[in-house]
Amino acid sequence: MIKKISIGFVIMALLFAFSVTAVRAQEASIDVKAELGIENVGRLPGSPWYFLKELRRGISKLFAFGSVRKAEVELEIANEKAAEVVVLEEKEPLNTAAIKQAMANYGESKERLAERVKRLEAESDNPNVEKLLIKIEEQSAKHAEVFSKLEARFKVEPVELESGLDMDFEVETKVEVEGAAKATMPSTSISEEVEPAASPATSPTTSLETSIEQDLEAIQLPELEDLNLGDFNY
Repeated sequence: MIKKISIGFVIMALLFAFSVTAVRAQEASIDVKAELGIENVGRLPGSPWYFLKELRRGISKLFAFGSVRKAEVELEIANEKAAEVVVLEEKEPLNTAAIKQAMANYGESKERLAERVKRLEAESDNPNVEKLLIKIEEQSAKHAEVFSKLEARFKVEPVELESGLDMDFEVETKVEVEGAAKATMPSTSISEEVEPAASPATSPTTSLETSIEQDLEAIQLPELEDLNLGDFNY
């Protein structure tokens, strides 16, 4: 009965590992080797060779026999993925896509570990189960502490980044609006200085037609009854 209660507690700890209050930012130093027991994290999410690491993990799970050993392998993988999140945040703090992917990988690993722990209820008489549960509880507490420190870091850096982006957006928008207003606003000074444009020059054809009309108007043609037809010889 005690072991079953312990299993339930471990499952709760696995599923709610991120709900720990963050520590102060100045205390948020993380030593992966000291806190998680991992010396070399290796490839990180986002690396083109990360799939080789996942392949190695898949092989380890394939050759893990027995429910206890399978849970141990899942715990090792979850611990490695927790370390990946920490190192990735330290090396590439602005690579939010890779950090989110690493966090998702860790969450999926914890869920698989919780499923493995549930199956251990059928082996409550196995002495190795109690040892494993104690180890899982200890690791879960370390993970919660590590992620609380990460949370304290992100409370400073992402906010500054977002405020900077908002500031740039406002400045660019203001410049664009003012530029558009200046482009559409009528300029009185220019219109006052510019003299009215002269009428377009008259084309040679139009000038010739006007001259002919003036000449025709100047000619006084005699009326028909004033003509003496006898003066004309046929």
